[in-house]
Amino acid sequence: MAGWKKRFDHYTALAKEYGISNDRVAQENSYQHAEHYFRLMNAQPH
Repeated sequence: MAGWKKRFDHYTALAKEYGISNDRVAQENSYQHAEHYFRLMNAQPH
């Protein structure tokens, strides 16, 4: 679903920004959100 891809991209970009600002907790949280949407995308039949 396109909405999940958009959210995955959003949280991945956010995690990268947090990494640049050296906020490791927020970075990990964003990566966990991204992983959730990644799993949803991969669970869908193609």
